[in-house]
Amino acid sequence: MSNFSVLTREYGACVDALSEAFGKADEDAFFAAVDHIVHMREPRMLGEIRKLTGGLQKALERFSIESRLADFAEHEIPSARARLTHVINMTDDAAHRTLDLVERSGPLADRVAREASALIETLTAYRERPAPAG
Repeated sequence: MSNFSVLTREYGACVDALSEAFGKADEDAFFAAVDHIVHMREPRMLGEIRKLTGGLQKALERFSIESRLADFAEHEIPSARARLTHVINMTDDAAHRTLDLVERSGPLADRVAREASALIETLTAYRERPAPAG
């Protein structure tokens, strides 16, 4: 069955009533027939309007998400990048200070080791000396 034959079957009587009211100049019957046609189409139109509204709502939601992502990328990521760069620089500075302190403490550690060795020798010699007679 073709689309037009479906339309003829669905709307034929309404169109006939509309035509008859038009021919008789019966305004009330004419608008009643128009209203009937509108009410027949209304559920389909409402369904289409719902689909369009749903599609529009989804598009607006995607736009909102994309807008928030763009804002995030524009403001938050550079801020995070700056903070991370600051942390990296502070870590680098701390590592250099630590290595400098280690290098500077080498001679001090050597001197302490020599003095400790000399002290051990002195204490060992003190212990090994003969006890005084008494």
